[in-house]
Formats: sequence, structure tokens, C-alpha cells
Amino acid sequence: MHTAEDSLTIGVPVRNESRTLERFIDSLKTSVDLLPARIAVEIIICINGSTDDSEVIARRLVQKHRGSRFNLSVVHSQEGKMEAQRTILLSRRLRGMLAFFDADIIVHRHCLLNLWNAMEANPSLKVAYSNVKILNHGYETIVEWIESV
Repeated sequence: MHTAEDSLTIGVPVRNESRTLERFIDSLKTSVDLLPARIAVEIIICINGSTDDSEVIARRLVQKHRGSRFNLSVVHSQEGKMEAQRTILLSRRLRGMLAFFDADIIVHRHCLLNLWNAMEANPSLKVAYSNVKILNHGYETIVEWIESV
């Protein structure tokens, strides 16, 4: 069992993600909602060089989720994913587990619960990663088939 505070910070570097950001956040919220209530959660969106409406959308999402368990905030960094990740690390209020997500994906509803359970069951586990699955209405795509070969 982890002795650190029961908390999870989710960092989201965002650069020109206006088309996918809201759908990503909706899927992330669904996954967060399945976590045990004792786990404090914060989501930090880091705008890093966006030239589209990503920041406008992010700020609207902060307002939409204000007062909820979701604890969504927006910060800024210089351009680049590594700069965004560094800024997220320095901006976090919680000191428990940390996960980074790209904003151009859909998060599986059980993703965070499975990750949390794996990390909690194995305190020596320090790093985890996931594979992106291309959604094709339930059928294996040629890309998935090639990956499995």
C-alpha cells in the first residue's frame, strides 16, 4: 500500500488540441468518477504554444467543472511537451501519483481505476504506460493487426 497521500495529478500538455480537448476531458472525467472517493484528483492543462482556440476551450472547461471533484486548472509554458511537463510538475498541489495524458485521445472508462489498482497493489511499480487502441467500431484495423504481428 502506498504511504503517500491518496492523490492523483493528471497532467495534460496541450498544443493546438481545440478539436479534441473537450471530448478528451469528458472521457477523462468518466474515468476519474470511477476512482474511490478517498482519492483527491487534480487535472492540470498546460497550454504550450497553442495557436488555435485550445486555451479558450480549456478555460470554458474549468468553469464547467468548477466546484466538482475534477479540480481542473490551466497553466502556461514555453512551447514543447517537455516544457509543459516540467511546468505541470512545478504547478501541482497534490504530492501523490502523477500521470500524463495527451489531449487527442479518448480515455477508457476503467483506465485510471486499473492504473490506480496496479500502482497500489505493487508499491515498487514506479512507471506505467499504455497502448493506444484505434477505435474502429469494434473491428481490428490493419494497424492493430500489424502491431500484433
